[in-house]
Amino acid sequence: MNPQRLLDSYAILAYLNREAGAEKVFRVMAEARDAHRPLLISEIDVGEVYYFLIRIRPSIISAVNGPSPQRWRTRRAAPHK
Repeated sequence: MNPQRLLDSYAILAYLNREAGAEKVFRVMAEARDAHRPLLISEIDVGEVYYFLIRIRPSIISAVNGPSPQRWRTRRAAPHK
Protein backbone atom coordinates (compact mmCIF):
# COMPACT_ATOMS: atom_id res chain seq x y z
CA MET A 1 0.00 0.00 0.00
CA ASN A 2 1.19 3.47 -0.91
CA PRO A 3 0.02 5.95 1.76
CA GLN A 4 -0.79 9.43 0.57
CA ARG A 5 0.12 12.50 2.60
CA LEU A 6 -2.07 15.56 2.86
CA LEU A 7 -0.43 18.86 3.74
CA ASP A 8 -2.40 21.78 5.11
CA SER A 9 -1.62 25.47 4.96
CA TYR A 10 -0.36 25.47 8.55
CA ALA A 11 2.33 22.91 7.68
CA ILE A 12 3.41 24.76 4.54
CA LEU A 13 3.55 28.10 6.35
CA ALA A 14 5.51 26.58 9.23
CA TYR A 15 8.01 25.28 6.66
CA LEU A 16 8.25 28.61 4.81
CA ASN A 17 8.65 30.58 8.03
CA ARG A 18 11.10 28.09 9.59
CA GLU A 19 8.77 27.67 12.56
CA ALA A 20 8.33 24.69 14.87
CA GLY A 21 7.57 21.63 12.79
CA ALA A 22 9.41 22.88 9.69
CA GLU A 23 11.91 20.01 9.92
CA LYS A 24 9.11 17.45 9.96
CA VAL A 25 7.46 19.04 6.91
CA PHE A 26 10.84 18.99 5.15
CA ARG A 27 11.24 15.27 5.94
CA VAL A 28 7.74 14.50 4.64
CA MET A 29 8.47 16.39 1.42
CA ALA A 30 11.85 14.69 0.99
CA GLU A 31 10.35 11.23 1.58
CA ALA A 32 7.62 11.92 -0.98
CA ARG A 33 10.20 13.11 -3.49
CA ASP A 34 12.42 10.08 -2.96
CA ALA A 35 9.47 7.68 -3.24
CA HIS A 36 8.06 9.52 -6.28
CA ARG A 37 4.80 10.01 -4.39
CA PRO A 38 2.79 13.20 -4.81
CA LEU A 39 1.81 15.22 -1.79
CA LEU A 40 -1.77 16.42 -1.64
CA ILE A 41 -3.10 19.82 -0.61
CA SER A 42 -6.63 21.17 -0.86
CA GLU A 43 -7.46 24.13 -3.05
CA ILE A 44 -8.48 26.09 0.04
CA ASP A 45 -5.08 25.49 1.64
CA VAL A 46 -3.32 26.52 -1.58
CA GLY A 47 -5.32 29.74 -1.52
CA GLU A 48 -4.38 30.40 2.11
CA VAL A 49 -0.68 29.94 1.38
CA TYR A 50 -0.91 32.12 -1.74
CA TYR A 51 -2.74 34.85 0.23
CA PHE A 52 -0.05 34.74 2.92
CA LEU A 53 2.70 35.03 0.33
CA ILE A 54 1.04 37.97 -1.42
CA ARG A 55 0.60 39.86 1.84
CA ILE A 56 3.80 38.97 3.69
CA ARG A 57 6.32 37.90 1.04
CA PRO A 58 5.31 39.39 -2.32
CA SER A 59 8.85 38.92 -3.64
CA ILE A 60 8.30 35.14 -3.74
CA ILE A 61 5.14 35.53 -5.81
CA SER A 62 6.86 38.05 -8.11
CA ALA A 63 9.64 35.57 -8.78
CA VAL A 64 7.08 32.99 -9.89
CA ASN A 65 4.28 35.03 -11.47
CA GLY A 66 5.74 38.40 -12.35
CA PRO A 67 4.69 41.66 -10.68
CA SER A 68 2.68 41.43 -7.47
CA PRO A 69 -1.05 42.25 -7.65
CA GLN A 70 -0.42 45.53 -5.81
CA ARG A 71 1.50 46.70 -8.88
CA TRP A 72 -0.99 45.52 -11.50
CA ARG A 73 -2.48 48.39 -13.44
CA THR A 74 -6.22 48.38 -13.70
CA ARG A 75 -8.64 50.54 -15.63
CA ARG A 76 -12.19 51.37 -14.78
CA ALA A 77 -14.71 50.45 -17.39
CA ALA A 78 -16.50 53.35 -19.03
CA PRO A 79 -20.01 53.83 -17.64
CA HIS A 80 -22.86 52.47 -19.74
CA LYS A 81 -24.97 55.11 -21.45
